[in-house]
Amino acid sequence: MNAAAAAKPPVAPKVSKDHRERQHRFSKLLVKDLITLRMSELGMKNTELAAALDYPMPNVVAMMKSGSMRIPEGKVIQAADALQVDRAMLLRKVLTENNATLWDVIDKVVGPKIVTENERALLVLVRDKLDGLEIDLTKSEAFVQAVSPVLEGIVKRETAVNEAAIKRIKLQGE
Repeated sequence: MNAAAAAKPPVAPKVSKDHRERQHRFSKLLVKDLITLRMSELGMKNTELAAALDYPMPNVVAMMKSGSMRIPEGKVIQAADALQVDRAMLLRKVLTENNATLWDVIDKVVGPKIVTENERALLVLVRDKLDGLEIDLTKSEAFVQAVSPVLEGIVKRETAVNEAAIKRIKLQGE
């Protein structure tokens, strides 16, 4: 092994390229915008998503994309699979928009146990870096100060990417 290869830090294992590669981009999007963006990225037609959700008419998807209809909670798994997004992330978004009170209850009861693929990958990375030590990083002021600006920068960048993508898709539709 050469020195450059030895110097590279280990990377968290990829869980699923389709489901994780850009998953973080969706956290601030409304469900209607997430649907619009993913369908555009996948080249998916309304008829295809309607079929995946067992709806006979594609106008149902058009209504979801416009926000005049919401994804029913019972269709989250089918929608997440069709749109190639994380199921837990989409469930969280759909319930937050459709029934925030219910999501608050679920979050209080089992919230910490519901994690996305990205969160699992981060956990694997942290466990690897801590080399088996059990350390509460949230209580380490140095850690929080080092990580917070990085995370804030990522959020700012990805929010701008999302907004630009949605704007581009809407302009193409006009």
